[in-house]
Amino acid sequence: MKRKRLRVERLEDRHLLSAIELVEVGRISRDDFTRPTEGSAFGSSIAEVGDIDGNGVNDLAVGAPGDGDQESPGWVTVLFMNDDRRVERTHIINNRLNGFTDSLTDQSRFGSSVAPAGDLNGDGVPDLLVGADGQGGRGAVWLVMLNRTGRVIQHSRIDLGAAPLVGQLASGSRFGASIVSLGDLDGDGISELAVGAPGDPKNGKDAGAVWVLYLDQQHSVRNAVRLEGDASERFGASLAATDLDENGNPNLLVGRPGHQDGRGGLWVLELGNSAEVIASSTIPAPNNATGFGEAISVVNTGDGTHQIAVGAPQTSSVGPTTSGCAVAPATN
Repeated sequence: MKRKRLRVERLEDRHLLSAIELVEVGRISRDDFTRPTEGSAFGSSIAEVGDIDGNGVNDLAVGAPGDGDQESPGWVTVLFMNDDRRVERTHIINNRLNGFTDSLTDQSRFGSSVAPAGDLNGDGVPDLLVGADGQGGRGAVWLVMLNRTGRVIQHSRIDLGAAPLVGQLASGSRFGASIVSLGDLDGDGISELAVGAPGDPKNGKDAGAVWVLYLDQQHSVRNAVRLEGDASERFGASLAATDLDENGNPNLLVGRPGHQDGRGGLWVLELGNSAEVIASSTIPAPNNATGFGEAISVVNTGDGTHQIAVGAPQTSSVGPTTSGCAVAPATN
């Protein structure tokens, strides 16, 4: 992989928007629509998923997986945005509601991750990927297909029952804590997925793993490739994908916030057709950062550069208080 020049800028929480906030609108909170229960952890995950209702404005999906102290399995709220970037209406997807007919276990943490899926069934409506890292004590991912109203018309679950994953997901793996679409690696016309399991214990407690999943036309897993972390680094806690080199091979960005005794770090992996790692590089945690790699987002700058926003929420900047920060490595 060609070396990239990095510029790291630290953004402390006093300069950032808290919870979920859109600059043009002001905060989007549970008071703007149907009020969830206390402890819902609304905003734990968020993704722009495309224009579901066809009004020309991209819509959002927000996860509310719960706080782990309640029996609620969690849910996802689809926020339909209008031209003013305000919430026009909402649609909740959860246990046997609004077309979602699968069963969620207690503390499933449905909505622990959300990501755009593209158009899985070819009906012109953007679809959704949803992780539930507590489902069955091991975790699961759903491919959720929507209609224009946001109602679920079809869904497909990926968990330890998928043939390539049988016997591979240990208790506490947290499979589905992160998820991203990689695009079509092998040229069969179907996008592959990367799914994080930061609690995977194979290489030690909380070593973590990332699974690259190859799907068939029925959205079942036909092959799975495992990428592994080291003890305690929580490899796969966050994921993002882009093409840094613009060579046609996707770069998978993998957070490992437990690396180096909790300072954290980031892997940049260039993947081949079979998810083999063609090249790799690391982005270390900046000075005084803690938990670097807990969250990752690729920023579209529009000027030909690649920017990556990386969260370090345990960073303490003043005194003993944990305030958090974000840094943005930029490549040219």
